[in-house]
Amino acid sequence: MKTIVLIITFVLTQFVNAQELTQKEFDRIHKDAQESLFQFAYTFNKNFFAKKFNLSESDLKSFRNVNSGKRIEFYENPNDSTYMLPFYYLTDNPKELELIVFACQDLPKRMGETFNRSDYYFVLKTNISLHDGTVSYRKTELITLEKEINNWFLSGYKSYIDKTGLVYDKFGFIPPPPPLPPSGLK
Repeated sequence: MKTIVLIITFVLTQFVNAQELTQKEFDRIHKDAQESLFQFAYTFNKNFFAKKFNLSESDLKSFRNVNSGKRIEFYENPNDSTYMLPFYYLTDNPKELELIVFACQDLPKRMGETFNRSDYYFVLKTNISLHDGTVSYRKTELITLEKEINNWFLSGYKSYIDKTGLVYDKFGFIPPPPPLPPSGLK
């Protein structure tokens, strides 16, 4: 009898803990992330960005030095090639997503290359979820150094379509085009 009770308890616990995000929850998470990114893009308030995405003190210091501390002009005109785009990956936790945001400026093609490159200002990686109806960001990492951005690109460019495709299949979120190679990548 104890064994049956333990098995039932285990199964129910797994069921409760393993519930996945609903479409409504995803929409709420995405709306919060999108609104926060737009607010940052138009105001360029680095303190708001740091607080919203829970940047560590060291990340905040490196973030303040992005673009030599000068304002980055996102979305100033329709032909602008400076932008900030979010996409999501599924995580091992079914109630959580990994949000990745890259901010960059597209560059013209180099002689002898058949593709464009980008100058990256930063890449933000954070886990995003809902807790008691509130969107929360944790395990945030801000990447600003050229070598780290190159490593981020190399670690994900082959699997980008597959990983973002899982989020599309589940929630209908259309990701941005794959990130372009960084300008400093050999």
